[in-house]
Amino acid sequence: MIKQLLILTITISAAIAGYAQGKSGNIQDVSGYTQEKKWNIAGGGGFAMPINLAKEFCNAGSNAFANATYNVSQTFSAGCEVNYTYLTSKTTAEHKTANTDFFALMAKGVYTYRKAFLSPYFALNFGWYKAQEDPGEFGYAGEVGVLYSRLNFGVGYHIATSRGFEYLQINIGYRITF
Repeated sequence: MIKQLLILTITISAAIAGYAQGKSGNIQDVSGYTQEKKWNIAGGGGFAMPINLAKEFCNAGSNAFANATYNVSQTFSAGCEVNYTYLTSKTTAEHKTANTDFFALMAKGVYTYRKAFLSPYFALNFGWYKAQEDPGEFGYAGEVGVLYSRLNFGVGYHIATSRGFEYLQINIGYRITF
């Protein structure tokens, strides 16, 4: 529980500080994309919850992410993402499970509608998901969200392994373009 609260506190603090700095004029291009700025770096975290089969043996937890993308056009960017998710153990009358954590290294494609102050986006990720002692397997994720200035708010749906381990992430992040 302390690990999740620490990740969430750091994420929210960084997002608020970054947003305040952008509003004060110390960061250029607060409005987002320009043709001259081709790279995006983002980081953040949030709340993670197991769904379907996974909710039988895990409780909610937290996650953190970092990604870098290259703007191929005004609406499409491609890059990679590193994602860490921590789900807490669940105790039932029959048994107690261990905490579950996933590390994912994924390719990422993002489509962003950039004609509005609030810019909705859709992302697809695919790559390698590794859980504790598991050797790792291919997995994929879909994400929808909105960009507001340099902040992003998103919801991601991850299928981490071929065994069908699924979880949902609700994230807040901060994005820098250059």
